[in-house]
Amino acid sequence: MLASLSMTAIDPIVSKELALLRPALASFHDAAAVAVLGSPVDVVALFVTNAIPGARVWAVAQTASEVDILRQLNRSTIETILASDLPGFDSMVDLAVIRVGGYEGKENIRRALAFACTHVRSGGAVVVVTHVKRGAKTQMAMLEEICGNAEILERGSGGFRILQAKPPEGLSSAAPPEDAGMTQIAEEIRGERFEFVTNASVFSKDRVDPGSRLLLEIVPDVPVKSILDVGCGYGVMGIVLARRFPDAAVTMLDIDVGAVELARRNAERNGVGERTSVILSDGLRELPGQRFDLAVIHFPLHIPKPDLERLLSEIHDALRPGACLYGVMLSAYELRTLLRRVFSRVETVHETGPEAEYRYAIVRSCRA
Repeated sequence: MLASLSMTAIDPIVSKELALLRPALASFHDAAAVAVLGSPVDVVALFVTNAIPGARVWAVAQTASEVDILRQLNRSTIETILASDLPGFDSMVDLAVIRVGGYEGKENIRRALAFACTHVRSGGAVVVVTHVKRGAKTQMAMLEEICGNAEILERGSGGFRILQAKPPEGLSSAAPPEDAGMTQIAEEIRGERFEFVTNASVFSKDRVDPGSRLLLEIVPDVPVKSILDVGCGYGVMGIVLARRFPDAAVTMLDIDVGAVELARRNAERNGVGERTSVILSDGLRELPGQRFDLAVIHFPLHIPKPDLERLLSEIHDALRPGACLYGVMLSAYELRTLLRRVFSRVETVHETGPEAEYRYAIVRSCRA
């Protein structure tokens, strides 16, 4: 069965977990509907589809790239649902499969378990693929609390675990409150007060990061009607610029569902919700044909340079002639050569000195 997943690269650890999961799925070969949560959602969804050929599989995507990958599977039995849409999901399933990656945070895991326990019909099961180092013991306790029962279904060598719970009929939702796990921060930027809610899944959750703050100080007062914030996170740069340029429409985009939801919430919180749009997108794929007078980005460190070059090309093509991208980068992370391959004019407009907490460079890249 694993061989049939050759269209998707499988991490060896995930492969071991799927082999351990197989016996648990065997008893659900007649399941009509299955929900799959966790990462890599495409691999797990495809595995479940192969193991239970007659099932309709709901795959819960956390990012725009996961949405794209699930579409590329081109399986009629796999349907994609965004994690942000789960509160409105009203179907029941026979089985919910959750893979814990170890980076989600307790409240997000609790939300996933609560969704699963309240959407599995009587006689079904919630199956959790996890590891002792990813909190298997804590997840057992959560299942006991939310579903009313829990057991270790499979013990794999090296600490791998398959957990199972069988929710009773009519179980009510035990999801944590909306603000659970949230951090609230208030900061003054360019003489104005802003308030943001964040959580453990986003960059710089405890304060506005110094790089973004510096970039916002450097962006000049120029007449603009449209602004693009690429990789907006919880929305700091786009929201501050929306307040600063009241006649401009601001578009913020991020690849992560959770970041998009936080940015939308923070835009409303700071009084700019009506002039901002926050879009889930891998790069600028969801903005075909749109043009902007100004773009900002905190250059990501975690994506390969070929992918970053593709992203920069998309930003270049979305700028109007003469418009510029302002980006902040760690000085040690040299991107100017890459930028010059895409933009006609690239210049460093500010660089912090050795006395600064972090060494940053602000780079302006303009379209001809």
